[in-house]
Amino acid sequence: MDSLREISTFVALKPLVNDKRRQFRYRLKLLSLFGSNGSSVIFITDDDQVYGYGNNRFGCLGVDSVDEEIPEPRPNSSLSGKHMATICSGFAHCIGITASGLCYSWGDNNYEQLGWGIDHTVMLMSATPRIVPKLADKQVIRLACGNRHTLVLTQDGYVYAWGHNTYGQIGNYAYLPASEPAVIVQPRYLDIVDVVCGKGHSLALTSDGHVYVWGLNEWGQLGRDPSNDVHNCRQKCCSNRPKPLASKLLTGVSIKKAQCGPTHTLLLSTDGDLYSFGNNDTGQVGNGFFEPQYTPVKINTDGVKFKDIVAYFDNNVTIGISTNNRYYVWGFRRFPRPQSIPEHHNHYTVYDVYSKYSRVNRTFKAIHFRNGKVMDLDYNVVGGGDATAADNNNNNNDKYEDNDSNCFATNKLMVKKQGVVSSVVGNDDDTSGSVGVVVDNIHPKYSYAHILLQKSGTNVASLDQIGNNLFDNIDDDNGNDLLTPSLSPEQLSSRPSSSADSNASTEPSKLLLQQYLSQAFNNPTTYDLTFIINGRPLYCHKTILRIRNKHFYRNCCKYLRTTYCEKTRKEIVINSYSYDVFHDFLRFLYGLSLPTITVTTVHELYKLAVTYEEQDLLDLCLEFIDVDNVCTVYKRSIECRLKPLETTCLEFMSANWKQLCRSAQFLALDDAIGRQILSQVLK
Repeated sequence: MDSLREISTFVALKPLVNDKRRQFRYRLKLLSLFGSNGSSVIFITDDDQVYGYGNNRFGCLGVDSVDEEIPEPRPNSSLSGKHMATICSGFAHCIGITASGLCYSWGDNNYEQLGWGIDHTVMLMSATPRIVPKLADKQVIRLACGNRHTLVLTQDGYVYAWGHNTYGQIGNYAYLPASEPAVIVQPRYLDIVDVVCGKGHSLALTSDGHVYVWGLNEWGQLGRDPSNDVHNCRQKCCSNRPKPLASKLLTGVSIKKAQCGPTHTLLLSTDGDLYSFGNNDTGQVGNGFFEPQYTPVKINTDGVKFKDIVAYFDNNVTIGISTNNRYYVWGFRRFPRPQSIPEHHNHYTVYDVYSKYSRVNRTFKAIHFRNGKVMDLDYNVVGGGDATAADNNNNNNDKYEDNDSNCFATNKLMVKKQGVVSSVVGNDDDTSGSVGVVVDNIHPKYSYAHILLQKSGTNVASLDQIGNNLFDNIDDDNGNDLLTPSLSPEQLSSRPSSSADSNASTEPSKLLLQQYLSQAFNNPTTYDLTFIINGRPLYCHKTILRIRNKHFYRNCCKYLRTTYCEKTRKEIVINSYSYDVFHDFLRFLYGLSLPTITVTTVHELYKLAVTYEEQDLLDLCLEFIDVDNVCTVYKRSIECRLKPLETTCLEFMSANWKQLCRSAQFLALDDAIGRQILSQVLK
């Protein structure tokens, strides 16, 4: 640690620097400073013990404590002895990878960035690291965290993504958060070797030097004019699917490394040249100007060739390391172009240079040590060959085995399995463990009874009890809970027996709960919330909405706080949707039936799915589109100004052009719409 000239002066590292007993300072294997100005510290010693101290917001230190501040190093019992290879952090969530490729997560979960699945979406944070279930049988070889989303690359060559997705940064054809890892939509036969995250955009690099980009493109950080991208609900230019970086300037250029700043992108070619694009308000593009750069530009370096580059998702400072080991820095007003700095590679680590010129007391990535020496940026054999089967011998209730010895112990590129990648987010053919009651042919995956029982972890005796346990109250200005359920036990027309045997099968409990929900829905004798849709009432229950969809619930809270309904706080007037569609939507939230999707209702259901981030409903809408109805859906999407749905229809038509031309629906289109479709598809 003595070689870290700048970093060793950080106030947050005093417990390590002043370690007179040499308990930690000279035994470091990994060091990560993250959070607000590096106020959160996680480090690993050479005996594979993990510690954390400092700011513990959202439980980001992973030391099984929700205390806001941990003043002294505290052992991390969940990760110690697991042979952690690296740790990556976002805004307030952390992802850790073991030497054998197991993926752990902990910290903030407000945007489902922990990837634990729908059963844990009600958890807004976790101070205890857990294995990401969907990746339990995968070997992760690359990892990247954005502000609130995560990308990983597995040994078989697939890229998984999860977390916040307002700008399409997950690449799953949607703008809804993903609660668990899903294979991103990517073209066939791509041999992806690295993944990178910006604040709201993402990037993948292939073995043949091609770059694929997706996510937010407000300042051209995807390498193209933002006006060519769709606008999401926040009116930001976005792309929710990976697309190749198309630029005449990059024709014949092979990219060997890519990095993302918050809103700009940097590329390093095999020839040692630098290319950049995106936001440029502080000169981070490096072209000497301060205007956004929508397409890749080659940075003028006066003939200097580079071997490495550094950028990070939360700071504009960018660093290049030349082939003669000189540091070049740019990305702030004084340095709008790469400038050689006096700090030499032989005396200053790149971590010190980044800290000094970014003026933040944190590391842009975890620092790795071997025998007290700081390892290079491309050091990938974290822990060397000392990984063992320790992951199998722990007693932290991890039910997943981890038998491969060390997937990090190689720098060789992994070859992707040849095959078609699923494009449906959250699709899971394995429904074992998801057995539930099927009502009106609803799949157990959508069963509210299944979701509720999984979240509660027990046989259900009372809906209102579960609601109160799972959620904090949302109060008005007078401290009154606006949506606390007002049902008394006497009002429940049917409820499971509270004296049921706790060891009984959950199947009868699910059946009873499903029957209760069916009886209670739109029942004017037990309701505590009414939706007035075009003058017609729908009677609902606050607890169910509260548990089922937090976005919809919060929207109801905002409405109930208005002056209009201050007297009753029980009625919500809705005129923007038809009664039948909203009725189907609420039954879907209750887990009673799938909505009836037709060419006249798909647009309203699609809008509801996007507005309230209901991924399963969005998938159903997208699955509805076929050759026989896509033209009508496209025409209606234009009339309803649903640009994302319009784009989806065009892409479907492009992929199925021959079948579409033979369809009666296409032949019956009027000439204007037909020409418009033809021009868009050919484009």
